Amino acid sequence: MCLLAPENPYPIYALPPLVRNAIIETQKNTQAPLAMVATSALTATSIACQNQVDVCRPGNLRGPVNLYSLILADSGERKTTVDKVFMKAFYLRDEALAEEYAKLVENYSTEKEI
Repeated sequence: MCLLAPENPYPIYALPPLVRNAIIETQKNTQAPLAMVATSALTATSIACQNQVDVCRPGNLRGPVNLYSLILADSGERKTTVDKVFMKAFYLRDEALAEEYAKLVENYSTEKEI
């Protein structure tokens, strides 16, 4: 199956090359459904842009770019596998922040006892 063919129901050909290539590579490696892989990639892209891009809305309102997504698939469809590919950097950052916070709490508790 050609993932870039226009007749493919998911418009992957409309995505920027960097994102499109990451989606294609992940789909080949995981054999997960293309739409699932693309949704996960676009969700990660949206998270990465949160602090970089604002959306101008009617009424002179501005706000962060958001993408709300939901993936419904049976067990074994590789939802977690695909998610880990695109979300790895965010998970690592969350872990680092959690460790940093735990140290701050520990230091605070120690200083409070003194």
